[in-house]
Amino acid sequence: MGVEWVAGLLVALAAVCLGGAAWLFFRETWFLQWLRGTAGFVLVGAALSLVLVSASLFSYQQINGDAPLATLSFQKAGDQLWNVTIAEANGVRRAVKLPGDIWQLDVRLLRYTGIAGIFDTKPSFQLEQLRGTYLSMEDEEGKEHIDHNLLAPPLLGFDLWHRAHDGGSFLVDAARSNVALVPIADGAIYAVVMGDTGLKLIAENSAAEAALKQVGP
Repeated sequence: MGVEWVAGLLVALAAVCLGGAAWLFFRETWFLQWLRGTAGFVLVGAALSLVLVSASLFSYQQINGDAPLATLSFQKAGDQLWNVTIAEANGVRRAVKLPGDIWQLDVRLLRYTGIAGIFDTKPSFQLEQLRGTYLSMEDEEGKEHIDHNLLAPPLLGFDLWHRAHDGGSFLVDAARSNVALVPIADGAIYAVVMGDTGLKLIAENSAAEAALKQVGP
């Protein structure tokens, strides 16, 4: 069952909360007015919370077996400077410039628990950051660095992953995984997939295979 289904269920629950709040607020005859008013505000708050959680879930993509989470293609743009195309599983493509000799990709992961886990919802992911570094200490200290933030902007500043990572969510467990110290080569194409113990890398062409052989198994 997909993350979209879980997010949609939360939106429906938010609508129910708003309906209950409206019923309490606008009844002609009020019994225990203060109690009803308080309950109405609680339902409005619950609805807002569910909407924020749903919006955050919609920014994640479901992990589908061995299908790549992302594919990264590198083309030389200058001395230790590269044009990188990031093709995500949902079809979104991004083009960025990345200086350095090696690269690292950080990915946020959500695994579903509680009511979401009951429906056997598959884990989902969101690309977090792409960064490049240099092999020599002299270059690392003296040359340009660019860290590309790949996250979707959170609605009203609400970040479900951070809440879950700090132990503040009953719906999901949050984790981070990465592929690191990957050599950059002109024309190299890499696929990032989810393995049994975390992310793993697949060389998609001979340029990527040759680059990986230089650093060993």
